[in-house]
Amino acid sequence: MTQSDAHRGAAGRNTTPRRLRPQRRGWATTAAALGVWLGCAAAAAQPLEEEGEDFDVTIEASRPRVTASERHVDRDTLDATPRTTAEDLLRLVPGVVLVQHGNEGKGHQFYLRGFDAVHGSDVEVLLEGIPLNEWSNVHGQGYLDLAFIVPEVVSSLDVTKGAYRLEQGNFATAGTVRFNLGVPRRDRGTRLLYEVGTTNRHRIAAIASPESGDGETFAALEAMRDDGFGANRQTERISGMGQATLWRDGETSVSAFGSGYLSAFGLPGLLRYEDFTGGDVGFYDSYTTTDGGLSGRAITSVAAKGRVGDGEAEARLYGMWRRLRLDENFTGFLRYPDRSDRRYQRQEAWSGGLRARVTQRVAPELSLEALGTWHSDVIDQRERQLDVAGVPWLTTRDLTIAQHAGAVGVGGSWSPLSWLAVEGGARLDLFRFDVTDHDGTDREGSDTLLQASPRLTAIAFPGVEWSVFAGYGRGLRAPEARAVTRQAAEGGEEADLFQGGDPEVTATDNVEVGARWEPLEGWAAIGLTGFGTWIERESVFDHVSGINLELNGTRRLGVEAEVRVSPWSWLDVTGDVTALQAQFVESGEPIPGAPRWLGTLRGIVSHPSGGHGGLHVLHIGPRALAHGAVAGRATVMDLTAGWRWEVWRVELQVENLLGSAWREGEYHFASWWDTEEAPSQLPVIHYVAGEPRTGRLTLSAVF
Repeated sequence: MTQSDAHRGAAGRNTTPRRLRPQRRGWATTAAALGVWLGCAAAAAQPLEEEGEDFDVTIEASRPRVTASERHVDRDTLDATPRTTAEDLLRLVPGVVLVQHGNEGKGHQFYLRGFDAVHGSDVEVLLEGIPLNEWSNVHGQGYLDLAFIVPEVVSSLDVTKGAYRLEQGNFATAGTVRFNLGVPRRDRGTRLLYEVGTTNRHRIAAIASPESGDGETFAALEAMRDDGFGANRQTERISGMGQATLWRDGETSVSAFGSGYLSAFGLPGLLRYEDFTGGDVGFYDSYTTTDGGLSGRAITSVAAKGRVGDGEAEARLYGMWRRLRLDENFTGFLRYPDRSDRRYQRQEAWSGGLRARVTQRVAPELSLEALGTWHSDVIDQRERQLDVAGVPWLTTRDLTIAQHAGAVGVGGSWSPLSWLAVEGGARLDLFRFDVTDHDGTDREGSDTLLQASPRLTAIAFPGVEWSVFAGYGRGLRAPEARAVTRQAAEGGEEADLFQGGDPEVTATDNVEVGARWEPLEGWAAIGLTGFGTWIERESVFDHVSGINLELNGTRRLGVEAEVRVSPWSWLDVTGDVTALQAQFVESGEPIPGAPRWLGTLRGIVSHPSGGHGGLHVLHIGPRALAHGAVAGRATVMDLTAGWRWEVWRVELQVENLLGSAWREGEYHFASWWDTEEAPSQLPVIHYVAGEPRTGRLTLSAVF
């Protein structure tokens, strides 16, 4: 991006299941997936223009940076990454660590900039503008499951670390990731795909997109079965997605999007590391084969965008249905020795919302922006304790929730000098909760919370090769709805479990400064970024007790460095390092979870002859754990190699090329699995095994 480009862009409910073990059913969701795909395929199979007529070519362009750490990940880079679900694509973001302590179908655990975002509490994720974080989810605040996204129709990712853009909302404390959809020109038409893997993985997919279109009209359907690389790691899923332009007149258009998804999966849980080293379990074993889950989702959306005077306007209306079932046990028999700590969680939710944004250029150097959002959820959730046979004996949660979030924001971008651009504004977020706790008393609770969030960034161009960035922004995370009733509890075990008082919005103050030097534009780039994040009152989700605990203030300080070299248009080599200090302010103790430093080295080839691939090396440094423990280091290498020849495509993906037995996630807590030994409340290291060397071969053809 040239100096002038950057300068111009800167302006710019309650039912009891008959069986508590998750069932591999869900015809409604499966029908939704098929309906979406079949409905959109008709549009996708038709050319947008008559043969012989002219048509427009859309060239993808990333959004202009507002901070030094923002990243746009293009399709060539995505193609060079081993992937089983869309979550894997996030591994391309410098400073991000993903841990799958469940299985494909259950959401990953995210670490970014010193935040243990668990299943998504601190990373806002949007799909074509549709928010995907599940507010007040029964398994974790901000829960994310991205397995429904068909990877072949993801055109790019836009990543903002921290909260500096006006549109960043709930859960954008560590950052925001935007998934953009589309089919690249080389794959337009009808693509049929078969994937086979060393874990007895079989996946078929069909993607249709008009050859003469821009790739934004498509239909995709996939079905997959995988035994997994260890005990209780089997997965099955079906997913359908479609998008089509319904009406277009010049620069004004109306489009529709739909998606349906159903997945059933096993849950291996965690293993005590001392049980592995003592020979009691294998590295990829599980203490149980009964745990598992079911995940279903359907989304519909209509969007409109176009020119308004000397600016642009866009709006999106969306609706979602969501179902989640989880049967799992992390601690064995520690809490309930006579029955086991096995628990069953279920949630069903209906959601909807509206997002609108208007920008207007009022002078050559000044543009104004206004936005408004609304999101509502109606949720029914229950959590029960099960005995070893899976029979429920205790209900620990039974809630009906209505929650609403609205926001308004105003801002603008100003270029007072040829070498300076400033962008800023403020937003006001409102959160409303109405909760009924069906605990025998039908206790009800309501609350309304407000949070103001200013944002300001500046970009300077001291020379043609240099860009200097500075920014301040406030991010926010709403509390979960259960806090509205649980905080009023008096005495008993419940009050002992919940600590934290009245619910409040968690706010983060983010500061970032950085610079980029591009001595040979498009050939090389060097970037250096320093950042800091402060939280006055931290709320941390305890995965064992299943609640949020209020802690004191925290501070995260870090540095990110990146070097990119691209000597030819078909070769890109990038290395990056992130160093981080994350600690509690009062005690000075480290914040558990996030690595102190990590680095990646990535080479990507996309040759005009059809050869493409990539090599990705990740090194994770020591990670602080709870109660003073430290997780070990890990180095993992992944490889992708493929060839495109006329209509044919072949691709090989190899994960953990060196075959190392590495611990993807490590945790420090107490558990009791061997009931022949005396129980102990002392914490021990538990781990989730990282994937061993596995391979997947994909064959496809485009007609």
